[in-house]
Amino acid sequence: MWSIGVDTGGTFTDLVAINTDGSIKRIKVPSTPSDPASAVFEALSRENFLEESSVDNIVIGTTIATNALLQRKGAKTLFITTKGFEDILFIQRIDRKGLYDLQWVKPKPYVERKHCIGVEERILSDGSILKEITTEELKKLEKVVKEKLNEFDKENLPTIAISLLFSYVNNKNEKKVTDFLISKFPNLDISASYDVAPIWREYERGNTTTMDAYVKPIVSKFSKSLNDGLEEKNFSGRASLMKSNGGQVPLNISAKRPVEMVLSGLASGIISGAYYSKSVGSKKAVTLDMGGTSADVGVVLDGETTFSGLFEVEWGL
Repeated sequence: MWSIGVDTGGTFTDLVAINTDGSIKRIKVPSTPSDPASAVFEALSRENFLEESSVDNIVIGTTIATNALLQRKGAKTLFITTKGFEDILFIQRIDRKGLYDLQWVKPKPYVERKHCIGVEERILSDGSILKEITTEELKKLEKVVKEKLNEFDKENLPTIAISLLFSYVNNKNEKKVTDFLISKFPNLDISASYDVAPIWREYERGNTTTMDAYVKPIVSKFSKSLNDGLEEKNFSGRASLMKSNGGQVPLNISAKRPVEMVLSGLASGIISGAYYSKSVGSKKAVTLDMGGTSADVGVVLDGETTFSGLFEVEWGL
């Protein structure tokens, strides 16, 4: 039986298959950015892996989410937050890349200011509810969202990112907003911070949730195409996507939190780098994964990969 690893990027898609008998096969095909899953199935078809029903595991690493952020080719997004905090994605951390660089321009958020919506509610830092969101406020929100949707074509509807103040301590108000919007706009992709990134610091949480919503349609389409294609081939093995932390998520639920796959390609590279450095007796390594759109660098120290709870796509983002 074969175990297969696939790395699909913006330029090439690479496949490595390892059999239980120790044999290895390597395949490289051009990527298909308009439909990334097509390149994956093209690589699989070169050796008729799926037709022979001889595969029990497929793991796919991808830079689809990464490239969408770098090239700013994600979905238009509406950002919903506590009233008075609509500018949080634009204020950011009030720091600068260079203290005396007067020419430096702060990176733009993944949402336009006109698409930031505030709602009347308030959770305090200890989780107590100062102002519970009301039915009237939810109806006002529905009206505002409907007005915003008029700016878009039906084929290119926006996603929604929801990040209310201190919802990581108490998500009651945010969950009400999320459930309400899902019921009123079932055709829109919605990301809520209490589910995507229940962490402290309002900017980091709001920005992470916005990124999740921004790449969700692209990752959802990719995951669905892969899943549908494997079902057509009657694939009964395990299929998963590589996450940013080096773990794996089953393909059929991978689109739930796509922001977790932003560093999928980098994670695959650094895991491989750690393996090869160990095989030559070294506990230190620098990995470089150069693609057509992005380049990833990783560091292995004392034979171990390290983890960070914070990463930036651009400075401050």
